[in-house]
Amino acid sequence: MKNIFKKTFILVVTLLMVLCLASCNKKTDEYSNKIKFYLWNADGLMPTGFEDVLKEYNEKYAKENGGLELEFKFEATQDTYKQNLNLYFSAQKNTYDVVFDAQWILLERFSQTGYYYDLSSYFNNDNYPGLKKAFSEEFINNNKYNNGVYGIPITESFGDIAVTFIRKDWRVLCASDTIWEKPEDLINNPTKASDLADRIDNYNEYEYYIYWVKAHAGEGSIPSNVVPIICNNDGSYSAYEIISGRNARSVLPKDYYNNGIKTDILINSGGLSGQVYVDERSGEAVAADVSNLNPSATNGRNSFPQQFQSEDTSWQENYEIVRRWNQAGMMGDVSNETEAYAKFKLGLAGSVIQSIDNFNEYEAAIKTQDSNAELEIFIHDTDIRNKSEGVQATDYRAWNYLAIPKNVPEAKVEKIMKFFDWLFESREHHDLFQYGIKGVNWDEAKDDNGNYIENTVTTLGFEPYTFTAYLLTWNPTYIRLPYASDPKVLEYSSYMYSIERYSPQLYSGFVFSTVGRSSEVTTALNNPDIASAKSDITAYQLGLVNNPVSSWQGYLDSLRNNTSLQNSLTIIQRDLIAQFNEYLEKNTN
Repeated sequence: MKNIFKKTFILVVTLLMVLCLASCNKKTDEYSNKIKFYLWNADGLMPTGFEDVLKEYNEKYAKENGGLELEFKFEATQDTYKQNLNLYFSAQKNTYDVVFDAQWILLERFSQTGYYYDLSSYFNNDNYPGLKKAFSEEFINNNKYNNGVYGIPITESFGDIAVTFIRKDWRVLCASDTIWEKPEDLINNPTKASDLADRIDNYNEYEYYIYWVKAHAGEGSIPSNVVPIICNNDGSYSAYEIISGRNARSVLPKDYYNNGIKTDILINSGGLSGQVYVDERSGEAVAADVSNLNPSATNGRNSFPQQFQSEDTSWQENYEIVRRWNQAGMMGDVSNETEAYAKFKLGLAGSVIQSIDNFNEYEAAIKTQDSNAELEIFIHDTDIRNKSEGVQATDYRAWNYLAIPKNVPEAKVEKIMKFFDWLFESREHHDLFQYGIKGVNWDEAKDDNGNYIENTVTTLGFEPYTFTAYLLTWNPTYIRLPYASDPKVLEYSSYMYSIERYSPQLYSGFVFSTVGRSSEVTTALNNPDIASAKSDITAYQLGLVNNPVSSWQGYLDSLRNNTSLQNSLTIIQRDLIAQFNEYLEKNTN
């Protein structure tokens, strides 16, 4: 009896082990034949239409990649994503094969701490023709950190164009209203109704339009609670951009470049930035400026070439205008606004600033609320409107990357990179993920004669596809211009990608870092006054402060007299100069 029990027990255990091994092997096989992506979006849900794209790939194209299938996990918000990505590595998990990262998230630190694979060998490699085609050697070299490529750089341009979306149908009504009398606020604005007959072409015409919208709230298709220019309380894409862009700049990024000044050096994620001046004769960094550092600081802005020493005082009139707009109700309850973009889509606003890429999405949304609603753009930045050269400084770095964690088995990295090689080897493959299924989610646009317009994309009348392309597919080689009801969208989208628009940054490979630096620098960066400066300026740019000019001047004086803050900024400034000279020594002959 005991022998029978013993034999039965051994048999059961053996069967369980076999089943376990089979199950484990199945899981291993499933894992090794599936790429698991970890990304983020607004709600954490699968983007509309994306599930069909995954099905299309897994059923039609996976066999071209050895049966390798794809799986995606989307986190609900950027903040949650960043927090979970940090926890993911802290817990040494191996749940995901590809994660989204960026220098504005954790890429710089994680690349230096060895969390990501160096992918350098996969680029400019004949065994990966798709990657070689889509990522030039120069592009890859500009996107190295720690002398390695710790993420696939995802970008189409090196700075998009923000424009103001206008309710065209309301602008047409405004242009035909010849009996409306301008309020006292517009006494110095020379615009008359007929000036808006074609479109809004300048700041004065835009200001006339928003005041007209406010005066006609509750009439016709204009809701009683309309907000003429809607923006969120974080200050991004705010009315201040329109106001400050009304005049052409006297100094453009190309001027800084030509005078040996590197601008827009990101120092921390809180908005602290710096500039460095490299003396042409010595070839050394001799001065630097940091946000809110006293201009008279040793080796500060007063040591820059003369034409770059003076303070730009245009903020004085800008703050007065934005305060006037706020008091006149042009921005609604902006101090509490967090749903500006959604409200514009619901037809509750006369204008909103957005990336030009989002035009069709916003127009489709407002048409669901009112079939007669129309959209057009106002190019509020004068230099952009004039298509000036060298208006966009760039170091030719992407702002988005896809990294492969070191937790992934090394043998699987090649499989993952073979997928990306497939993704970027042709328009067909790339467009499937960027735009969705052709004929279902999009198609190339047609001209008036019914002929397809090469390298365009139209989504009008097609099923929605809401995947955010900068999470996976953006690439300079595969650009389609959006076809839109407003021809200015196509015109300025083309300018956005024009090489003439850019001005190269000096020494594009330089990155300010705290890794390996003195703890004194980290302590300085943690000064609470540095963090508060960003929120303080937002209040002024939203027009929330009384007597903004005198108040802001007093604020500037307080920053410059704040000994603790200035000491911290001086420490950062000195280390910036030191780091830059270390970089120059290593990277120049």
